[in-house]
Amino acid sequence: MLQFRFIKKPFSIKNKSKFAKKNFMSITNVDKQIDSYLSQLSITQKKTVLMVVKTIALAHGEYDTIWEDKEFVMEMDKRTEEYENGTAKLYKFEDMKKKAVANYKAKSSRKK
Repeated sequence: MLQFRFIKKPFSIKNKSKFAKKNFMSITNVDKQIDSYLSQLSITQKKTVLMVVKTIALAHGEYDTIWEDKEFVMEMDKRTEEYENGTAKLYKFEDMKKKAVANYKAKSSRKK
């Protein structure tokens, strides 16, 4: 069975809700699926999978600690309030993409 050493506490289903027990069962199923695929991978592919897992684990840890930063929390609260009040300046993805492409083309044509 695949075990992740970065998990701080082992997951126990004692005294958990039906929802938690159901999710534990699906986690067990996922573990079995991962094990079946890992046996088919080359060493290079396994190293790649390991890098991805490490990246996810580290990012998860950063996400947990970011909410302890008071300045970050205050800024997020301010932005959320601006959005909810309708005072935030919002941009459409399509507009930002057009602007980025135009800037890229302008910079690349100057280099020539």
